[in-house]
Amino acid sequence: MPQTPDGVRTVCWDLPNDVSMVGKTRGMVRETLAMWTLDEFADDVVLVVGELLANAINYGDPPIRLSVWASTTDLCVRVTDHGDE
Repeated sequence: MPQTPDGVRTVCWDLPNDVSMVGKTRGMVRETLAMWTLDEFADDVVLVVGELLANAINYGDPPIRLSVWASTTDLCVRVTDHGDE
């Protein structure tokens, strides 16, 4: 996992516009959080990721990107698409 000079860990995936990827991506996020020793947040983060990805796939336009980053005090998840809304 890439780590910035200030200690922020980050990962980013460009995902296909395919609802079958939601389950696989949730697993990738869970594995990433485990590697970062943030297991206590995994259930909530995986739930949020699944919902955001489903919305992006169903209502947005590709490309779809999932970014996760963590510092010693913050954890951020971002799903972006190129839909008008």
